[in-house]
Amino acid sequence: MGHSRGGTVSLLAGPENKAVTHMVSVNSSPGGPTHVDRAEIGKVTVSFRDLPPGTSRTPELEKKRFDLPYSYFEDGDNYNALEGLSKSLKPKLFFYGTKDVLTTYIEVKDMYDASAEPKIIHELNTEHDYRLYSEIIEEVNQTLATFLDGSTPPT
Repeated sequence: MGHSRGGTVSLLAGPENKAVTHMVSVNSSPGGPTHVDRAEIGKVTVSFRDLPPGTSRTPELEKKRFDLPYSYFEDGDNYNALEGLSKSLKPKLFFYGTKDVLTTYIEVKDMYDASAEPKIIHELNTEHDYRLYSEIIEEVNQTLATFLDGSTPPT
């Protein structure tokens, strides 16, 4: 299970890993990070991230800075979870946020559609960073628990 890029990594590793029994992604896409225009080759993209504990937004001046070289984005183009998901018979649960502008419903739905059964898709009334909302965290936890128990989660 993982959120965002972590969810993508879990979907890439899950189909072939015998220790993995279920796959869950929260607001994840099937491939690499957002692609950067080839004109950006040799340049660095600056990204800022919130710091733990993650239950609130970090003030802008305190966020962690990441300098991402073009190769980071180029490398991401080498990975796509769709092939593994289309063949894997392991149960899959996909979450998407209705207000998510980083990973859209269309991306998650395309991934869901390409996946072999069994699979479930679940809508969350939230943005990409669902961790900021305790009621959404609880919804994810409840849906996940039901999914792992083998029951049909609410949709």
